[in-house]
Amino acid sequence: MSKLARVILHYIVRIAYSTEDALRLMRAVRFAVKLGFSLEPGTYAAMLRQAAGLARISRERISDEFQKILISPEPERG
Repeated sequence: MSKLARVILHYIVRIAYSTEDALRLMRAVRFAVKLGFSLEPGTYAAMLRQAAGLARISRERISDEFQKILISPEPERG
């Protein structure tokens, strides 16, 4: 993965846990899986700390994001 790709994904995830929309955590995973990115360990740890926020998101929105992960080229990475 290029340095630019790492920087972009890192930026996306930083935005995700600085906002109220916890669903962005799942989107970051989806983009990583879809585009072949890897999450840096610190970013992944921060995402795990913020994951409880997903309880505030509707099941339908979570299901939509999860389905997008499942149809990605490497769903097992999600």
